[in-house]
Amino acid sequence: GRLVIAAMNAGARRSMGYEIHPGLTKLSNWKIRRAGFEDRAIVLNHSMWDANLAEVNLVFLYQIPYAMARLRKLLESQLAPGSRVVSHAFKIPGWEPEATEGNVMLYKIKDPP
Repeated sequence: GRLVIAAMNAGARRSMGYEIHPGLTKLSNWKIRRAGFEDRAIVLNHSMWDANLAEVNLVFLYQIPYAMARLRKLLESQLAPGSRVVSHAFKIPGWEPEATEGNVMLYKIKDPP
């Protein structure tokens, strides 16, 4: 829930996260309520692989390396051009980051060729 709360503190209108561990989902939502964002932010106990990202314009990732190529295909198929993807620690194969700070990379979805 830290990134969901950070997005809200940075001015996001809405923020949503996905977590497959039920205990971490409950803890995250408790922290969101404590921060006063329960009406606009949530962490769902759900797999991100089944997520509908059609209306999303910013994605934060902390995934394992072997999932990144598959994840790239999911992001390319659902995110609109101009959407941003922030990845912590692991590069997205075939994409060049627009910016890098430490082990955090910022990517931007390009217009289709």
